[in-house]
Amino acid sequence: KNVDLFNVQGLLLQQDSFDRDKIRKVLWFKPLPGDIFVGSYPRSCSTLAQYIIWSLFHEGKPLPDFHTLLTKEFPCIEVVDADTVSPRNGSPRLVKHHLPQAFSPSGADGQARRGAEEPPSTSAPPTMYHLGKGYEGNFSDFFECFTRGEVAFGDYFGPRAVLVRSGGTIPNVLLLCYEEMRKDPNRKRASRWRSLWAWKPVKTDWLRWPVTLD
Repeated sequence: KNVDLFNVQGLLLQQDSFDRDKIRKVLWFKPLPGDIFVGSYPRSCSTLAQYIIWSLFHEGKPLPDFHTLLTKEFPCIEVVDADTVSPRNGSPRLVKHHLPQAFSPSGADGQARRGAEEPPSTSAPPTMYHLGKGYEGNFSDFFECFTRGEVAFGDYFGPRAVLVRSGGTIPNVLLLCYEEMRKDPNRKRASRWRSLWAWKPVKTDWLRWPVTLD
């Protein structure tokens, strides 16, 4: 049983889950110098990365609720109107997306910084997500669609594999692996994040991971 998809300029999306006009704006979204993006495959714990980055910029202040995070503090540009994402108080924009590398926002200055997630296993979360959205097939059906790249946001094993094989050497891209973070969940892990916000110093002495990784 195939997933019910539609195509926007080559990007595959699930019917009844995305607005075609909003997605067109997403594909034309232009980053500003210093913008920070979290890019991940759907349902791969990108919210955790959002909360960690938000906490680093706000030095331990209480976390916003999920809706506020997703629409205002760290908007997901497939959910909100991309035209409403604007800089605040001279700070860089914090933006989340699930776009494959070929569709990721890019600018002429090349200064946008990205945190790209590297989950070792990712088929189960999107599978359960699609099954919960009215998908009529079973796990095996969806797994076949997933391995062929016939799901929303396309092939996980293609463009994302390029990032993983690069070993984190692509400029302005930081690969995150939560399994590694669980092995070292203390302040020295913060040093891996400093490359994302060279626009200003960020204090990390206070840091304790704000979200439980267990």
